Amino acid sequence: MRKTNTGNVVPILPKSLPKILNLTPDQEELVKIRNALGMSQHTFAESIEISKPRLVSYEQGRTSGVPDDIMKEARALLKNGGRVKGDRYSKMGMPEIIAEWARDLKVGYDDDVQISNFIGASPEALSRWKNLEARPELLMLKQYRQIVGDLKIRLEKSSGAAKNSLAIVK
Repeated sequence: MRKTNTGNVVPILPKSLPKILNLTPDQEELVKIRNALGMSQHTFAESIEISKPRLVSYEQGRTSGVPDDIMKEARALLKNGGRVKGDRYSKMGMPEIIAEWARDLKVGYDDDVQISNFIGASPEALSRWKNLEARPELLMLKQYRQIVGDLKIRLEKSSGAAKNSLAIVK
C-alpha cells in the first residue's frame, strides 16, 4: 500500500498478474491425483517414474497434455493408495541389471563403452556399478531401463526393416 498526494491509500499491484492456467483434462486429473495422495511433486514424480521438472511442466500446462503411460501410472498409484509396487530392479544386483541391458542392446557385457553410449552414463560409472562400488538411485535405474527398452524396440524395428530390404533385393 502507498499513500497518494491526496492522502488516499492505493494498493500496489504486482508487476505481473499470476498466469491463469488452462490445463487439459488429463493435466487437471494429474494435479488432482497428486493432491489426493498428499504427495510432494518430488515424491509423486519419482513414484510415477518421471523427473520433477517434467511433472511441473504438466501441472503448469506447459505441454499439450500428459502421455497415456504417465496417466496410467498415476491412476495406478491412486488406486494403490500411494504405494508404489515393488520394482524388480530394487532386488537385482548391478551386474545382473547390466547383463540384461547388454542382452537387450545386443552388445557384449564387457563392452562398457558401447553400453554407456547407449544409456548416457560414463564407462567409468558402468565399471563401478559392475564392481559393486556404486549404484544409481532407483529412479535413474528406471530411466535407464526406459532408454534400453526404447532402444531395443528401435533395434528390432531396424533389423526387421533390414531383413525386409534384403528380401526385396533377392
